[in-house]
Amino acid sequence: MAALWVADVGSTFLKVGRFDLDDPRELAQPSRVVTVHSLDGELDELTHADGDPAPVWRVISVRRAGEERLAQWVRRQFPQADYHVLCHRDLPLTVNVDAPERVGVDRLAAAVAANALRTPGRAAVVVDSGTAITVDLVDRDGVFQGGAILPGVRLASRSLHQHTDVLPEVSLHPGAPPPPACGRNTQAALESGLFWGVTGAVKELVIQLGKEVEPPPQVFLSGGDGKLIANVLEGDAHYIPHLALCGAALAVRK
Repeated sequence: MAALWVADVGSTFLKVGRFDLDDPRELAQPSRVVTVHSLDGELDELTHADGDPAPVWRVISVRRAGEERLAQWVRRQFPQADYHVLCHRDLPLTVNVDAPERVGVDRLAAAVAANALRTPGRAAVVVDSGTAITVDLVDRDGVFQGGAILPGVRLASRSLHQHTDVLPEVSLHPGAPPPPACGRNTQAALESGLFWGVTGAVKELVIQLGKEVEPPPQVFLSGGDGKLIANVLEGDAHYIPHLALCGAALAVRK
């Protein structure tokens, strides 16, 4: 089977997914996903391409240094590889913003995936939760209309830790229940503020973006903290792992 490798080079992590180009599904899911740190992860952990002599690589990137490192590795491992960094013009998506070329291609790829998943005639709000959290609107015609960007949980926690004398850096775990709103110690208070602050912001943005479309939009979430947020959202919300990878793979297949 013909293999496609899609890499999502984020601000913190590099995710690589293997897709089957012959997969008949409208939105194929990766058969394998490997995650390493964008700059200091061991790239040999990624794959040996299951014996493919000249694998196809497509890349979405918001970190130039990480993408350059990946490109060098791929060219060493697979000199005949078909390697290409995607831009907005490569995606089957109409982008209605001031400067389409400046929108993170990961946001656009996630919107491509949402277009394949949403009910025809309904808009979608796409939430991608990583180092930053993006909350974007795709209208009922499938047009990307822009959205909002806010700090992710880890970035907010790190910022509080680095810019205060005594606040520790904390992390939230996707499988854990929501923390109590009233923290009885510093650690618990930070967990409460980070979790309920982020989820509250996302919930309000979903409400505000929903006012711009009719009927109410479907919500698709992805990213490291996407499941955490999905657990407290109300209405038609769906957590889809690796949404941007799937959207980029769909763009290649089309």
